[in-house]
Amino acid sequence: MRISCASLLSSKVGVDTEDCVDEGTEGEEVGHTPYRVGRGHRRIRQSLTDFGIVVTYMSDFPNWFQTIESNFRHVFPVPVETEFHALQLGVFTGDASLWIAENLLRHPDSTLTDVDTWQGSDETPHHELDFGKVEAFYDARLAPWLSTATVEKNKMTTREWFRSFPTITDAFDLIYIDADHTAAGVLEDAVNAHPLLKSGGVLAFDDYGWTSGIGVHEEPRLGIDAFLAVYGNKYETIGVGWQVWLRKL
Repeated sequence: MRISCASLLSSKVGVDTEDCVDEGTEGEEVGHTPYRVGRGHRRIRQSLTDFGIVVTYMSDFPNWFQTIESNFRHVFPVPVETEFHALQLGVFTGDASLWIAENLLRHPDSTLTDVDTWQGSDETPHHELDFGKVEAFYDARLAPWLSTATVEKNKMTTREWFRSFPTITDAFDLIYIDADHTAAGVLEDAVNAHPLLKSGGVLAFDDYGWTSGIGVHEEPRLGIDAFLAVYGNKYETIGVGWQVWLRKL
């Protein structure tokens, strides 16, 4: 199956990124785009060994990023060579971190700020995961960027991070929200993130289509809708589907 990568932005069904074709490439496979798809996976193997971690990538830990990676490529159609600063709320094993580091942080002054507790949540998929190993996996695969402070790891709640961050507006070019999945938590993160995003910057929410099975207040959608009800006139919509992507005016 071959499907436009851009079309996945409005899809609620995950499609392996190897099966999508970038727009305007005359059917060129994703692996032949200028993106560094998969190169980091090879480079981190030695780091994982050095950290004493025996793990098979995409085997021991779920990789939810693979179903939405095409959205990142759609919003950022070519790798970014200029200075770029990203904030990611909710990190897990660092699948998105790795993609951002390889494709958006090519300028020597570019940075990614990662925030996560690495303690998991009450969501069912987290119950059987050892988050000590999840964090160690993140540390190992991001080691080349963590060691140079290109990626900054912050082990804390998003609320704690916002309280500690200096009062600086227009600090980030991209803010990706995938932390607390409760409606209240998502709304709080979005409101706190808004002044930190540059005009023209991208604000993205994951799991707009996710359902908890225990009520809408435990799901991101209500929080995202509430944010849009108040701040919607300050953004243009890039795409809405399983995720919501916005550009600040």
